[in-house]
Amino acid sequence: MTPINPVEIIQQLLDILKRRFDLLLIPAFVLIPGGFMAFKKLPKNYKSSTKIVIEEPKHSNPFLERFTISTRLKKRILLLTNIVTSHQVLGRIVDRDAKAAKKKLDPRQRHYAILGLRRKIKIMYLGQGLVQLEFACRVPKVCLDNLNFILNQFMTETLRPQKQAVTRSSEFLSKQIKRLKNTLKHTESRLMNYKQKHPLELPETYKVNLNAFIHLRKQMMKAKIKMASAERRRDFLYQKLRFSDPVLDRLKQKKTALQIKISQAQMRYTSRHPFMKRLKAKLASLRAAIRRHTPKKGRSLKEIEQFMQWGRGADAIYKEAPSGDKPARTMTPFERLQKAMIDIVVLKKKLKGYEIKLSVLKQRMSAYPKREQRLEKLKREATISRNLYVKLRTLYEESLLRRELEIFDSSRRVLVVEPAVLPLFPVSPKKPIVLGGAFVASMMLSILLIAIAELSDQSVKSSREASGIFDAEVIGSFGRLPNVEL
Repeated sequence: MTPINPVEIIQQLLDILKRRFDLLLIPAFVLIPGGFMAFKKLPKNYKSSTKIVIEEPKHSNPFLERFTISTRLKKRILLLTNIVTSHQVLGRIVDRDAKAAKKKLDPRQRHYAILGLRRKIKIMYLGQGLVQLEFACRVPKVCLDNLNFILNQFMTETLRPQKQAVTRSSEFLSKQIKRLKNTLKHTESRLMNYKQKHPLELPETYKVNLNAFIHLRKQMMKAKIKMASAERRRDFLYQKLRFSDPVLDRLKQKKTALQIKISQAQMRYTSRHPFMKRLKAKLASLRAAIRRHTPKKGRSLKEIEQFMQWGRGADAIYKEAPSGDKPARTMTPFERLQKAMIDIVVLKKKLKGYEIKLSVLKQRMSAYPKREQRLEKLKREATISRNLYVKLRTLYEESLLRRELEIFDSSRRVLVVEPAVLPLFPVSPKKPIVLGGAFVASMMLSILLIAIAELSDQSVKSSREASGIFDAEVIGSFGRLPNVEL
């Protein structure tokens, strides 16, 4: 067996290429332009991408910090990728697109649509907390919308643990605020009802009631003084009317006048003179009349009233002299007594009213300490509830701000480094790659055609040689044996 000479093989290949040069050029001229034309006719895809940075909380151990963050992020991004590409999330996109296109998808079509959508999503972890999200489809607007939807879902799932903690605290605070608000309303209503129920027994009215009490005491003292004077006047008039008689007083006056006349007559006449005897007899009759009219005991008010009505004409001795032409009407002692008694009754009623008012004021003022303690307790409860409500309201607002703004440094944050933009140009391989691929395909096709042509020529040549030597018709050949020296 002769050894294989590479030089001869290469020489034979070059000879074949020279003979079959036309087969080498034809595929190149056909496939390269055809490849470009076929590439342009293929459906074009648009790709949109975005990059985000996930900042994890800081750790106390600086040696394990980088490793811990890297390991945690990789595991979390893997879980987030599974969540974002789940049937539940991608099903929303499929349902939204079907609703926009006004199509109804059966479960099988929906399943295959979700699988096709999942192949278009690409989530890559680039290191240092940098994550890239890509989405490719044939419509630029749909590509951008779907990528933004996936980005929102990714960020939502990334921040979900922290938001859940903040949301739970916010929900707890909101429940506590509602409960405390109801307590505050109940306490304030109790305080308001207490003030409305006891409006005159509040500390604010203590000074007013005290001034009213002092004023009533002064009025009561004045009424007592007036009543005392009216009682003295009544007693005086009563005693005067009890032991007095208008007829008796007139007789006494006549007696006094007669005694004066007798004393004057004694200076002119003797005691045996008839004129003197007549005067003495008249004086004796007056003394007898006075003895007859003098009462053995005092009259009652009823007897005085009856006597005054019977002997009203005798009241003239009590009238004062007129100051003018017309006689002045003056009050009789009995009328004065009646007026004094009426004044006493009126003053008694006034004093009774003053005593009732003073007792009410005393009751109010004695109830002040108890009312004040109860009122201070209600005010203190309302103040405590109000302060707690304000503090919880402030904490609730801070929790809402914390949930919306993520203001704490120790919390996880997601920052969009490169936002998604609307793809304007389709995603296509570069021209050198297309040209190289077409060239390689044309070369492979040329080699295949040359090999087929050479094999066919060799088989035809072998059949002719065999038919010439053996003078027979050759149907086919099975290769060629190497040249062996006979």
